[in-house]
Amino acid sequence: MRKTKNPSLDSLIKQKFGLHRGVYSNVSEENSLQAIKKAVDLEPLWVEFDIILGNDKELKTGHPPQALDKFKDVLLLFKEKKTYPKIDLKLREEKKFYPFMINKTLDLVDSYGIKFTLISITGDKKYIMEAQNYLFQKIKNNPKIKLNIDLTKYEEIEKNFKKIETHINHLKNIIYCLSPEIHKNNWDKNAQLAEKYQIKNICFWLRSWDVLNPKVSEETIRKALELEKKYNIEIYFDINPQYIKPN
Repeated sequence: MRKTKNPSLDSLIKQKFGLHRGVYSNVSEENSLQAIKKAVDLEPLWVEFDIILGNDKELKTGHPPQALDKFKDVLLLFKEKKTYPKIDLKLREEKKFYPFMINKTLDLVDSYGIKFTLISITGDKKYIMEAQNYLFQKIKNNPKIKLNIDLTKYEEIEKNFKKIETHINHLKNIIYCLSPEIHKNNWDKNAQLAEKYQIKNICFWLRSWDVLNPKVSEETIRKALELEKKYNIEIYFDINPQYIKPN
């Protein structure tokens, strides 16, 4: 029997990867308008970036404590583009701010006519589920906006897995993908959870903010893709390709 040739790493990056926080040569440039523009120009599937609420009550790009460029200027880069924005809303400690962040984000996405938007809600863990439920009420009838769930944000209640399942079941109609950290040893558990609630995609990410030299091997990437053969899901990666260690 003739063996099927494995796709090249470059081919996998084009088909299965978004660009995490843009294209940059220095970590200080992550999430900047310039880094995101460079990424959008390469026409990947998506470009991921973080959004915070600045002290001036303006939505800006940046990973706390960064506050870089205005969100509305960055979002314009995606107008009439196939590449879609993957927006990570970083909640502040103050509970009262998340409705404003969500509503402002949705208003801008709608006013710019963005074809598809994927939203994550992270940051302060106390209000993540509550904020996701609030988003559900806003977008449950809007096919152009979907939710990405970062599973690592539920670590504090992981012992109560039933609570997580109940929450995901409630949100399943707006969930586009589940998003685990790629070096966590629970791939099958996550795939089974996605399949159970008919969530079609898993999008792995790589922990990098507190790691001196973050890397993921090409071998690990290819092993993760093998989940597609076992489960009715698609595998993607929200990992900047510069962090991949080729075989």
